[in-house]
Amino acid sequence: MEKIEILGEFKKKYGEMINPMLTSFKYCQSDDKAFTEMILTDQSDPLIIDLYFIAGGIDLDENGEEIVTTRMFDPNKDLIDNAKQLIDFDEFSLINCIDHLFTPKAIEGIIDRYSKTIK
Repeated sequence: MEKIEILGEFKKKYGEMINPMLTSFKYCQSDDKAFTEMILTDQSDPLIIDLYFIAGGIDLDENGEEIVTTRMFDPNKDLIDNAKQLIDFDEFSLINCIDHLFTPKAIEGIIDRYSKTIK
């Protein structure tokens, strides 16, 4: 199991938008899993979010149904490269993939900014 602390990178990028109860945010991977581990002051256990659901590529099967062909966070890739990829996510993608990273006020602002871009 490999882990790397990435909370500092998110604080540099987003400042006060980051949940102040968050004391640690690590990107983690084993031989077959990629996930995040978050430590929040108001929770006794770490919050684990499996990143398996985030697709890197989607194709259609013979019935026209979408199928995931690659994972965004492949545990066979370099830990640092995968962590940087997560850090580079845009804020809207982050609020849809990672709970508790941002403050409620920051989430409202992100949704508001995003909704203005799709009108």
